[in-house]
Order: sequence, then C-alpha cells, then structure tokens
Amino acid sequence: MIQKLLYSILFVFSISNAVAMDCPVDLGPDINACEGETIVLDADTGDSSDTYIWFKDAIEISDETMPTLSVTTGGTYTVEVSDGNTTCTDELVLAFSPLPLINIPTPLVACDPDNDGFTSFDLDLKSDEISGGAPGVEVTYHGAILNAENDLFELPSPYLNDNPFMDVVWARVEDSSTGCFEIVELGLQVSLSWPLGEADDLILEDVGNDGIEVFDLTQNDALILAGLDPITHQILYFETLADAENGTNAIATPEAYTNSANPQQIFARVEEIEYGCYSLTSFTIMVEGAEDADNDGVSDVLEDINNNGDLTDDDTDGDGTPNYLDEDDDGDLVPTITEITGIGAGFGPNSYEFIDTDSDAVENYLDEDDDGDGVLTENEDYNNNGDPLDDDTNNNDIPDFLDMGVTLGIDDILSNTITVYPNPTNSKCYIQGVPNAVVTISVFTVEGQNVFHDQRIEGTGNIEVDLSKLPAALYFIMMETKETTDVYRIVKK
Repeated sequence: MIQKLLYSILFVFSISNAVAMDCPVDLGPDINACEGETIVLDADTGDSSDTYIWFKDAIEISDETMPTLSVTTGGTYTVEVSDGNTTCTDELVLAFSPLPLINIPTPLVACDPDNDGFTSFDLDLKSDEISGGAPGVEVTYHGAILNAENDLFELPSPYLNDNPFMDVVWARVEDSSTGCFEIVELGLQVSLSWPLGEADDLILEDVGNDGIEVFDLTQNDALILAGLDPITHQILYFETLADAENGTNAIATPEAYTNSANPQQIFARVEEIEYGCYSLTSFTIMVEGAEDADNDGVSDVLEDINNNGDLTDDDTDGDGTPNYLDEDDDGDLVPTITEITGIGAGFGPNSYEFIDTDSDAVENYLDEDDDGDGVLTENEDYNNNGDPLDDDTNNNDIPDFLDMGVTLGIDDILSNTITVYPNPTNSKCYIQGVPNAVVTISVFTVEGQNVFHDQRIEGTGNIEVDLSKLPAALYFIMMETKETTDVYRIVKK
C-alpha cells in the first residue's frame, strides 16, 4: 500500500514538471508555397547542446538532425528538440501548389511596311498559346527577366520593339488564386516587305463594241510573285487602292473579271499567308477597238452622256454637233483629246481617269469652266488667238483655264460686232465696228492700273489706240458707251 502511494506521488510530480518546462521551439504558421520552391524550416533554440529529430507525416526523417530542414514536398512536419533532460515538439503543415502549365511560344512576327526594322507587336496574340488558354491565369509581358520574376514594369500591348529586326520579351503566367507563376521567353521578329514583279497591262479586243470585256487577272500571278512561293503567299485583286491596303472587298472571281471602266486600274495585294504581311502593285486593263467616230479619245459608247442609247441627242455645247462627232465636246476651244490626255490630264503613269480640275463632278472635256474660277475656259484665251492652252498670265506653267488663281476681276461683255486688231500688236491697234455714240476708251494693266484714257465722239468705224509707249504685256481695253461696256484683251509685244 505504501509502495503504490509513492508511485502515484512520483507520477504526479513528473506531469507537473513537464507542464511547467520552457519549450523555445516555434516553426511558425502553416505554409502554402509553390512547386519548385525550397522552404527552410527553422527550429534553432540557440543552444548548441540541444538535439533535433525531424518527422514528416509522423515518420522520422533519417539523417536530419540539424536545427533547420530544407523542404520541397508537402506534408505535416514535426521537430522534436531535447536538452538531455526535457523534450518538446512543434509542427506545421506545408502545402505546395502546382505551377501554371506553359508552352514555349513560337516567335511573334509583325509586318514592317517601311522596312526600318521597327514595328508594332500585339503581344496579347501569344497569351493563349503560352497559357494553353487555361482559365484562372493571367499573362503579362516584361522587358527583362528580373522584371517578370518580380512582376514589375509590365509592357503595353501593342508594343514597339526596342531592338531593330529582332527583339525578346518575357511572359509571366500567374495563377490568380495561388500567385504561383512561370516565366517564358518570347521572341519578336520583324518581317520586311518584299519587292514584287512588274505586271503586264491586260488588253482585250472590244468584241461587243461596248468597252466591256471579261479579263483573267490571274494571268499576272507569276509575274507579280517574281519567284515568291505560291504555297506561302497568296495574291488578291482589288478595284481600289484603299481596299487593297485594308485587304477588304477583294475581287471574288479574278479569273473572270468584267471591267467597270475603260481603261481601269487593278491593284494586286500579295500576302504572306502565315503572318499576313503584304506588298502592293498595280496594272491596267483596257478594251481596245471601240468606235470613236470623232477621234477625240472618248469612245462613242462613253459619248452617250444621258445613257439612253441614242448618240444623236448628246450635245454638251449646244453647237448642233452631237458629242460623238464633236472634237470639242464642251465648246471651250480646248480639243477633247487634249482635255483627257494632254496638259492637266491624268493623275499618274498608271491612271487614265479623265481629269476634273475643279472637282465639280463634271470632267474637263465636258466642263465650260474647267478650273471653276467663274471665267469660262474660252474666255481665258487672253491673247485672243483661239487657243487657251498658251495663256499663262502668272508664268507658273499652268494654263490660265486650269489655274483657279488667275481670275482677272473684270467682267467680260464681249461684242459680236466689234473686233480689235492686230492682236498681238507691236505698237497700235484698232477697234473696228464702234457705234455712233460718245465712246470712252481706257487701257488697264492686269493689275487694274489705268494707263490710257481718251473720250471722243465717233461714228461707226475704227478707233486707233496707241500702245507704242507701253511695255510688252497683257492689257485690257475698255470701251464704254452710255448703254454698254465692252472689254477686250490685247497683247503688246
């Protein structure tokens, strides 16, 4: 009985002593880490005489007797620390979250239209390729690997490369729920445009005599590709330059295309199929052989202005000669052939559009006032030689009838019964057919300066005007009566 009592006292004393002892071990809170990380557990008490035993999931880890433990796998980790007399323990749960799955991306290629080595890259185009389209992940791009690792200085998209022709950025793929991330390199390549071959103009005979035929535009495929691989490049054809540049409204059946104008410019776009980079060129399609009864360069079909199928009722200048037989359709003294092919006509070597200088939707060959300055083209024949083409008052190599800047500011009320001759003159000129009235004669420079003034009463006949003392130039002779004012141009040589 005494022996049992002594044992009980010793047992109670041992429990009380264990509860009261000081245990300095603290592994800290549970840890969530990412795969690939190494976590160091630290149980160091600061007493070099203490001993350590480590356990994972209650199983002792052999040969691990140091105060610290490096861990790369998840589990419940326990440390037992002893000073020879007492032993205490601590534990924590360590979990490793998986890293996002990534794919090594192919280089991102962008087109460089001006071939300077710099262009704009849409980095976001590669995000799904890199992440595999996995949900719950975010892809950002960085200019240096350290920035990607520390999630600093995210690059904008589109991104202009720093280094010409080739560059590199780093993509950071992060799991939004765990914060675990992977880094992968993305190469950037600048794709330059390439020269195309020169296409042939396509010319067909006008079988139907209507200026319309069916063209096979693909006849120019090989010439345009000029050795480029037709497997990796495609050719598209367009009616306008804007459509060719934007890659919109391509001609659906280029092998059987009916022209909409004659002649007509066609634009070809050669695309690199993989990356979409492109180059442009153009050529002309033309129907020849259409009847042109007056040889003015405009086929008879196009002279049917009102599109009623009757050529005889189209007479723009009202001179009694229908346009298809009239060499000067608008009666402005400038032949139609000159107004569509000569000075001021066309926009470039591959353009055959009829010119409309004043943009009033009336082409010059049908427009009585080509430059829209309020002075009829025929009245801009300032030297009165019947040809407005050689009148260039401001010497800018643009005939006055095409130069809106030349408006001389004096109303021209030309008489059908009065003439001025000779014109040009070296000294004197004469006004013939003067009415029997009080007549005032004045001479003005093109700047409006009055250089001659004379008032007289004359019967019907001639008036002499002496210009001999005036320098060579263009002048205006004004003849005023009570009822009328007539202005005549005169050139003094």
